[in-house]
Amino acid sequence: MSAITLNKIILPAPADAVGTVMVEYKLSTQPASSYVLFDASISIDVDGNITESPLPIITGLTSGLLYNVRVTQNCGSPAPYWIENITAE
Repeated sequence: MSAITLNKIILPAPADAVGTVMVEYKLSTQPASSYVLFDASISIDVDGNITESPLPIITGLTSGLLYNVRVTQNCGSPAPYWIENITAE
């Protein structure tokens, strides 16, 4: 089994203040309806650095496979989301 450690969220636009984000993930080959909620409220600073300790780790993944990690800011409704493709190590 493998994992992805989250340490910084690259925000699509500068944040006005500290806040929280929701993080979901899925295997890249699965349909969009397959996202699994990892955490609904991860704290970040204005630069996107995760302020929680220890850092959040998505576990139970398969090493070498590509995952889509989807992030949504918890600051508005409807909140846009963005997706980062990450290979599990």
